[in-house]
Amino acid sequence: MGGVRTTHMPGGGLYKSTDGGDTWHPLTGGLPTDDYVGKIGIAVAPSNTNRLYAVVDDTGRAVARSLRGGGDEANAPKPSGGIYRSDDGGTTWTLVNSEQRLWGRGWYFGQIAVDPANPDRAYDINTATYMTLDAGKTWVPVKGAPGGDDYHQLWIDPRDGNRMALSSDQGTVISVDGAKSWSTWYNQPTAEIYHLAASKGYPYRLYGAQQDSGAVSVATWSRMGVLSFRDWEPICEAGESSTVVPDPDNAALLYGNGDQRCNMALNVSAPAGGELPAPDPKDPNRRTWTLPQVFSLADEALYYANQFVFRSRGSRQDVVEDQSDLTRLNPPVPATLDAVTAKDIDEPMTDRFGVVYTIGPSPLDAKTVWVGTDDG
Repeated sequence: MGGVRTTHMPGGGLYKSTDGGDTWHPLTGGLPTDDYVGKIGIAVAPSNTNRLYAVVDDTGRAVARSLRGGGDEANAPKPSGGIYRSDDGGTTWTLVNSEQRLWGRGWYFGQIAVDPANPDRAYDINTATYMTLDAGKTWVPVKGAPGGDDYHQLWIDPRDGNRMALSSDQGTVISVDGAKSWSTWYNQPTAEIYHLAASKGYPYRLYGAQQDSGAVSVATWSRMGVLSFRDWEPICEAGESSTVVPDPDNAALLYGNGDQRCNMALNVSAPAGGELPAPDPKDPNRRTWTLPQVFSLADEALYYANQFVFRSRGSRQDVVEDQSDLTRLNPPVPATLDAVTAKDIDEPMTDRFGVVYTIGPSPLDAKTVWVGTDDG
């Protein structure tokens, strides 16, 4: 079995194959079939393969309002998202619970898992993790903050349903008593980090910003003979999606977010860094969730980008902007995309296109800099 993910566009739904994936047919017996079906998470009960659960993202009328300017709102279906259950291998489905806490923000969540020995016991993973003991009718939270939020994956030991590993934006937590208690995410060295940067010298340090858990640095060598939590430390720069880069001449100075700088020796911000040029009112600064910042190995120039490329040299006091907008605000939709995906890209994402997504200064020639954009 497999799910087809679309972002609330025609063609979304759940499909089943009985010949190893050669052919597929849609499962429509009770599942939503409107044009606003989004992501669907499915799980099969290991102890009864006829029992299936599906967490369906379908916001109906709300999506009609946002995508079509309200024109179809009156005739759009009401939200039909929720937890669905099948007891006959997917032929027919019943909506067993429609509480939005279980399926909201389905584009970001949408995972469900079933106890290996009890088909009536399942877990729904969202901003909290919920458990049902009555086949999906009622759900109680078994894990939330503190200790992470935005949960995404749950592994259950197929030989012992009391042993579980649950991943969140902040790390992984463990339960050995069927979700009655959980470890902290410090139980094992796991993290979700967008970018890594290294300092000079030996032992050098690595720097990165963690999802929902602050920015960190770790040594690459320890006198204790093994790296432990004692070799990690929080650092004073970067949000979760930012790039953190140490100054090549002074690893205590960290740069991020374009014009932000902090001094690790004092653990305070250091606003003496250069300021970015004022935005062009005819071409306002564009940004996306994560933008690049990097030092050149050739001349130690610091580069940063949105739709423009910025460079700072020497004391970092002066920031120079490349006046060429290297991207497009409204790029054409690639001709290779199918109609459904093209429509999805063209409507809700238009103003988020058009940034330099990566920068690669040549390590040999200071005059040569490569960039990659997100607009094709």
